[in-house]
Amino acid sequence: MKKNITILIVFLSFFHIKSQTISLSNAPYKIPKGSYLKDIDNTLPLFTGTWTANFEGRQVILNISDKVENYPIQLATTNYYSDVIFMKYNISDSNGNQLASTMNKAIADINILSTFTSSDKKRIGFVYKGEECGIGRGLVYINLIDTTHIKWEYHSTGGLIDPKQCTNYSDSIKSYIPRTLDLTFTKQ
Repeated sequence: MKKNITILIVFLSFFHIKSQTISLSNAPYKIPKGSYLKDIDNTLPLFTGTWTANFEGRQVILNISDKVENYPIQLATTNYYSDVIFMKYNISDSNGNQLASTMNKAIADINILSTFTSSDKKRIGFVYKGEECGIGRGLVYINLIDTTHIKWEYHSTGGLIDPKQCTNYSDSIKSYIPRTLDLTFTKQ
């Protein structure tokens, strides 16, 4: 009898763990606490690498990291895990002067993080946390055109910044990421 109960407990434990893994491309609107959004379709690696584009006289270089599995996420009061990729960037003016860069930041300090993939493996969403005080905060969507080209879409989600709520606020804080719905990057 003890053997049957042990087998039943092991089976139910395995079933419970299995039920917590959700495909990243089919993530529900409300993510269950403690679940794992897994890149089952292996979409994330299609977007990794170094990508370049020119926008309004500036050179934009994106470095999209290799997939990080089981990365802890906290969204409001829900904690879960997800396979993610991080986006670092370098933006230079037409003379090659660096305007902004996150290339040397540690993963914990990177402000652009993937959130979902499409089931057709052609689109990925990122959250851009913005610069200091959330300036520039928004969503970035990357569409795979082919193996060497992606299309960038930026949608602002930021509102007014209250300087009293941000101790590091300054009029000189700027966000240099491309604010456009249609910018094509080429893989290097």
